[in-house]
Amino acid sequence: ACFAEAGGRFGPRLGCDAGGERISFLPVGGFERDLPSDTDDDECEEFQLPPPSDESYEAAMRALSAPLTCERWRKERAAEERLQNLCQSNNKAVRERLIEINQDLDYRNKLYLG
Repeated sequence: ACFAEAGGRFGPRLGCDAGGERISFLPVGGFERDLPSDTDDDECEEFQLPPPSDESYEAAMRALSAPLTCERWRKERAAEERLQNLCQSNNKAVRERLIEINQDLDYRNKLYLG
């Protein structure tokens, strides 16, 4: 917003934004009614809840100790396993093909780097 003083047929303006719209200001003393504070009713009876019983607390804690899983994680794990199996089978096929090719070569034409 730009606090520019301006005037015109509509009278003086105290400020305007880049689009020319007036900026709304609060009155000096504030409005007659105000928004209620969000902390005034924290101690209201409506918000006072009794503590859970020991049995319900133990049941909730047992439910929280179960292994955490979701469908997305299961799908990702299955996709990762499929990818590993695919890569493993491709590597095995390439090694077997190289062994087949090397069997056709004469030992005089082979070079050992090791």
